[in-house]
Amino acid sequence: MLKHSCPILGAIAGFACMGCRIGAGVDTGVDAGPLLPSQESALEIARNSSTIHRAIAEVIQFIGQGLAPNIGGNGPFGGATWPSVIAPDGGFNTPRPSALLAAPIVLAAPANCSVTTQAANGEFALHDDCTLPSGRHVSGTLSSSFGGVCGFNGMQVSIDFTVAPTPGSADLLHLQGTLGLSFQVGRLYASSALDFDAPFGDHTIVDHARDCVVVDLPSRAFAFEGATNHSIDGAIVLLAGAADVQQSMCEPAPYVGRFQIIASASSLQVTFSQPDPATELISVAENDAFNDLQLASGAFPGCAAPRTKLEIDYGACGSCASPPPPPSPPTDH
Repeated sequence: MLKHSCPILGAIAGFACMGCRIGAGVDTGVDAGPLLPSQESALEIARNSSTIHRAIAEVIQFIGQGLAPNIGGNGPFGGATWPSVIAPDGGFNTPRPSALLAAPIVLAAPANCSVTTQAANGEFALHDDCTLPSGRHVSGTLSSSFGGVCGFNGMQVSIDFTVAPTPGSADLLHLQGTLGLSFQVGRLYASSALDFDAPFGDHTIVDHARDCVVVDLPSRAFAFEGATNHSIDGAIVLLAGAADVQQSMCEPAPYVGRFQIIASASSLQVTFSQPDPATELISVAENDAFNDLQLASGAFPGCAAPRTKLEIDYGACGSCASPPPPPSPPTDH
């Protein structure tokens, strides 16, 4: 029988246990009482979920850089024509002047990224020299379309990407699914329906995520809200729901937000907060057991969270309706 050990529980939206103890590998100055094993696993699930969503945010930023429209010319992604109600500045809200209605959109690959256009089916194949902002390589295929369920104020992108591991780790990530994208001033919104999969020994791990992901470019932060269920060999074993989780791109953990982790016989909550500018607080709750982990703000050199929480309208994410969350596992009564 498969045991839900730390590597298995830590695999939700992460596929790899990122360290089965508090502050593993990082001197964070944690002040905490002892955690129950289930609480420690819940914290690892929350941390690994945020780690994978950081990779998803990078993918969204990467796609945004390539698909952000430029008017005129020819590019490796070919051309398209703006619908009349979509603005050329990326806001997708202001009607275009009639004289520019026929101008093509140039969808250009980011620098140092080889792309092959599959004209027959409209897909673009990204070669393995394509690089995310973190330096991780990404390859695979994508196809895009304007309108659809997002209407004329957004676009849809179907992806099948492999994100190579960071140096010295084994966090290979396979992403497959769709993104509803909206380009706003300083932000990229994506209503995402993505599946992650990876082998784990003799078992198959698949996570199904339905999220709203927002990348805030000026603050170098991202945020997400939604749910991910975690299945092993086709059986759903737990659900991780995220509520307004916000994280700096350079920091390994969120600065605000809440995860609800539901298994067949338990429900735990992990909450990230900043009670004051000098303190980051992580609270882990299970039934009547509560534990707080206190970290000094700025414990990670060269990285600081935004001074104020981002104000985000998740209801309008990606200009599409947020996809329904995946089902949770059965709960014992």
